[in-house]
Amino acid sequence: MRKKLIATLVAGAVMSTGLIGLTACGGGHDINKGEEVSKEDWAKAITATVEAKNYTVDAYQEMELKLTGSIEDLGVSDLNVSATTKGEGKTYYDIDNGSYYGNSSVKVTVSGVPDELKDEDEFKARDYVMEQYGVKDGDTYYTAMYDGTEETPEWEVREYSSAVSGGMGYLFTQTYSTTEGGTASTLDELYDAFTYSGGVYTATLWQYSIEMKISVSVKGGYVVGISSEYTEEEGDENSKMSTTAKMVYNFSAYSGTTVSASDAAKKAVEDYKASNN
Repeated sequence: MRKKLIATLVAGAVMSTGLIGLTACGGGHDINKGEEVSKEDWAKAITATVEAKNYTVDAYQEMELKLTGSIEDLGVSDLNVSATTKGEGKTYYDIDNGSYYGNSSVKVTVSGVPDELKDEDEFKARDYVMEQYGVKDGDTYYTAMYDGTEETPEWEVREYSSAVSGGMGYLFTQTYSTTEGGTASTLDELYDAFTYSGGVYTATLWQYSIEMKISVSVKGGYVVGISSEYTEEEGDENSKMSTTAKMVYNFSAYSGTTVSASDAAKKAVEDYKASNN
């Protein structure tokens, strides 16, 4: 039971970054610097970013899941196990022309594993690579995915009637409140909650019951960076599970991005089409 518990923790950490076939960072772990803007220009920049169809995203995400204490029902005591994931990569969007491509890598490290489990493969440091490629041909969108976390990774291609990925606009349509339990609003409405300094706007906001540090940078009529950081803890007098996370997304090459997919991704789509048409 103890092995299953710790393995579940590690598996959760692997998936926590949300980077599979999506994005990750090539330009550092802080958001790009922007410029000071008016309240009106802030809202316009966020709207323009949500509606953008052609741009490049660099992102970095890390998360630590930590379990401490004892769980008597499972015969587990004195646990102090943590699983950390760090993911990075890059995504190119050209939605108007029906294509996007993202590659990412995730590194998982584990500490505090009991001595009798340290030699088990699932508790050793591991690296995973993921890719996702979407391309439109006629009325069909072909999406090729490679998930390196699978036991036997291989390319999988699916057909859709519309693009699976519409870009990163969802980051700016999420809602936050300025106080715990307060009225939730989207970022374009929260300009007054942010403080500007050195090219970055920063605010402490709440999403559901989680207090978050949100940073945003704006330049040239678009958002050029957004990041979030938070720590969440739950448990009882015997054990605690804590989650600490940081996510950084940097935007560039608006209206100037060319999708450059890997040869393997393009081959996966072509092989699929050849065998199904």
